[in-house]
Amino acid sequence: MEAAEDSPVECSKKKSHEDGKRFSDEQVKVLESMFKQKTKLEPSKKLELARDLGLQPRQVAIWFQNRRARWKTKQLEHEYRRLKAEFNNLAMKFESLKKEKESLLKQLQELNDQMENHHAGCSRSQEDSIESEIYTSSENVDLKDNLLNASLDHERSKGAASDREEQLRWKEEEEFWNMEELGDSSLGDSFDLSCDNSKWWEF
Repeated sequence: MEAAEDSPVECSKKKSHEDGKRFSDEQVKVLESMFKQKTKLEPSKKLELARDLGLQPRQVAIWFQNRRARWKTKQLEHEYRRLKAEFNNLAMKFESLKKEKESLLKQLQELNDQMENHHAGCSRSQEDSIESEIYTSSENVDLKDNLLNASLDHERSKGAASDREEQLRWKEEEEFWNMEELGDSSLGDSFDLSCDNSKWWEF
């Protein structure tokens, strides 16, 4: 009776021993084939597979659990390697773009310097041109003023000459009329004398 009855500790050790039992190569091959078809078995399929392999259903369940854990670890490792490769590729592209950006910024700075120098040169030439135009304009204004003054002086001189001519003409006309008045008075006197003579002869 004592040998037939096992204590809980002994049962746990026995189960642990059974779970840790190594599988034969044939059993591992069948289990791997089933895992490739389906990573997680249904209870009925698990019982059938355990019966075919001469194993306990618990052994099959634990094997699939461990296999899924290893598979997930490999998947994570594979994903990690893939992401790391992508990261390295992106890092290389980033460095390349960074260098290209620095080169473009340098070229942009050089172009800005050239444009500033060009604008400065244009501004100086425009200032010189404006000063020249102002000087020329002032000369033209002075020339126009001189011509205008000369024209006004000429008009004034013409006006003065015209006034003198007008005065001389009026003076001549006045003298002419004075002479006519003198002539009329002398004719009247002679006419009176003739009348007197005729009367005298009649007398």
